[in-house]
Amino acid sequence: MMVMELDHRVKNNLAAVLSLAQQTIASAAHRGAGAFYEEFSERVRTLARLHNTLAQTHWEVFELREMVGQTLGALRGRADRSVEIGEKEMKLPARMGSSLAMTLHELASNAVRHGALSVPEGKVKVEWAQEKDERGGDQLRLRWQERDGPEVAPPRRRGFGLSLIEGSVPHELGGTAEVTWEKAGLRCELVVPLDEPVTVVPPNSDRPGAGTGGADPRPRE
Repeated sequence: MMVMELDHRVKNNLAAVLSLAQQTIASAAHRGAGAFYEEFSERVRTLARLHNTLAQTHWEVFELREMVGQTLGALRGRADRSVEIGEKEMKLPARMGSSLAMTLHELASNAVRHGALSVPEGKVKVEWAQEKDERGGDQLRLRWQERDGPEVAPPRRRGFGLSLIEGSVPHELGGTAEVTWEKAGLRCELVVPLDEPVTVVPPNSDRPGAGTGGADPRPRE
C-alpha cells in the first residue's frame, strides 16, 4: 500500500511539473530562455515548499498562515516591510494546498514584477476568514489587496498566471477566484467550500510576531 501510494503521488507530481513547464513555455517563450528558467524555477520551488510543509503533517493538513508567509518570503526581504498578513491561524486539508500555493505564488510574482511590490511604497494585504455560505455550509474567503503601487489596468493578453488563478481554484477546489484591476491596486478574492473540518486558532498576543501583521519572511526549502 505504501509503494502504491508513493507511485501515485510521484506520478501526480511529475504531471504537475510537466504541466507547469508546458504552460510556462507558452507564456514566457517570447521573452527568451532566461525568462522561462526563472519563472519555471520559481513555480517548482513553490511546489517544493508546499511538499515540505505537508510532509511535516504526514500529508494531512497545512497551516494557511505559514503557507502565505513562506510564499511571500520568497520575495527575499520585501515581505517583512511591504506585506500585511492576517493573524488568524487556520489548518486546511492537504488537498487544498497545491491550488492555493500556486495561486498565491502567481499573485506575489505579479505584484513584484508589475504591481504594488514593484515600487518601494507599495503594500499588499492578505487576510482570510471561515464563514457560512448561502446554504449554511462552511467556506474559506481569502482576500489579496494591493495598494500604493503603480496604477493598474486589465492586461491586453491573458498570461499563464492569470489563467492559473482563475482556473485552478474553480477546477481543483470547486470555488471561485475573482480578480479585479482597481485603480488603487489589484484585488483578488478566493472563495472555497470547506467540506472537511478545519481548525481555527485565534490570534495569540503571546506568540512571536503577533500584532505585527507579518509571518516569518524566510522560505523554508
